[in-house]
Amino acid sequence: MVMTCRVFWCTQFMGHMDVISFISDGFNIYFPIAIVLLCILTWFSVGQRLLNLFGFQQFIGDADMTQELIDEGAQLVTRGVGNSMDR
Repeated sequence: MVMTCRVFWCTQFMGHMDVISFISDGFNIYFPIAIVLLCILTWFSVGQRLLNLFGFQQFIGDADMTQELIDEGAQLVTRGVGNSMDR
């Protein structure tokens, strides 16, 4: 029995994947998994939750809350500027 190797159009266009060992060793398996994990983490806002856990607050989008955060920051700046001028 003679086995023939079919060359697909993408292989003809891009060449074989075994030229670069990093790609041929499993990039085509692990990259899609990494993309799916990244999408899931984005869907559940894991990055924002981690930032909030470490104390970094982001603007939420609520106009009142955003204005309160801006006012609080302005007060902190004026207090800081006043303390540094007293020295």
